[in-house]
Amino acid sequence: MVRAKAGVPGDNVGTYLISHACNSGFVVFQVNDPLGPSTTFTRSDVFVPVFYECDLQGAPQLGSTELIETNDSRVQTAIWVDNVLWITVVVREFASGEAALLYFQFVANGLDPVFVLFFGVISGEDISAETSVFCPSLDVNSNGIAAFGFTASSPTIFAGAYATVQNLDFMIEPSEAVKVGEGPYFVTGADRRNFWGFKSGMSVDPTDDNCFWAFNQYARDDTCFEVGSSILASDENVSSPHLEPFQPDMQSLEHERAVDGTEHFAEGDVRRLQTLVGCWGTAWAHICAPP
Repeated sequence: MVRAKAGVPGDNVGTYLISHACNSGFVVFQVNDPLGPSTTFTRSDVFVPVFYECDLQGAPQLGSTELIETNDSRVQTAIWVDNVLWITVVVREFASGEAALLYFQFVANGLDPVFVLFFGVISGEDISAETSVFCPSLDVNSNGIAAFGFTASSPTIFAGAYATVQNLDFMIEPSEAVKVGEGPYFVTGADRRNFWGFKSGMSVDPTDDNCFWAFNQYARDDTCFEVGSSILASDENVSSPHLEPFQPDMQSLEHERAVDGTEHFAEGDVRRLQTLVGCWGTAWAHICAPP
C-alpha cells in the first residue's frame, strides 16, 4: 500500500515490489508510472544489519504436542507512508529458535536508493516464555505510529490473536490480546500440515487516525467441525459435516483444504472428507496508540 498524509501517493512514488532474500537483505523495486506509458523500475539492494534464520520451525502450543505451521519468511505486509517503507517478515531467532516478527523501516523518498532507517523485533516474550510470533499484519498512521497484529503461541498458551504499537519514540508497547486462544489446534489433513493460514489484517481507523482495527486468528475451544467423514456424491450434491450447503465451486473446495484438511474433488468424485480436531476463529479489536 502506498499512502501519504493526504491519502494519495507522493509526487515521486508509484508503488513498490519487495523481495526478501533472508540474510542477504531485500531487493526493492520502485515502480513509477505503473499504469502509464512510461513505466520505470528502479532497483535497490538493501542490506540489513541483523542476522537471523529463515527456516522457520513450528510453534509449540498448550494442550498438544503438535506444532503449528508458522508459514515462511516472505514479505507479508508492506506499506509506504510519507517517504518511509514499512515491511514485516517472520524469521527464526538465532538464540531461541522461535519464530518472531521482524519489521523494518526503509527510507524510500522516490529519489535516492532505499536504505534502512530502523528495525525491530516483536518476540512475544511479554506474553509468555518461549513464544512464537507469526502471521503478522501492519498499518501506519499519518504521524508515523505503527500498529502490528500477529498470532502468538507457546507451550503455556493456546494460539491467540495479539496486537501492539510502535510509538513515536520507536518503542514497542506491551502486547495486547485481541483474543486469547481457547484450545489446541490440529489439522488432520492427508498431507499432515498443521497449517494456520494467513488471516491477519491491520487498518487505520478512517474516522480516528490515532486508532486501528486489528483482525487475526485464534484457536477455538471446540472441535469446530464434527470429526467424521462425508461423501461427495456428485457436483450437484455436495455435503459435509462442517460446511453449510453451498453451490459447488471447485475453487472453494480447494481453498478449504488449507483450512480443514479436505481434499480437492473433481466432478462426480466420491471420496471421504477428512476434518479437523481443532479449529480457529477470527477476532477483531479497536486499538488506539497512547496519547
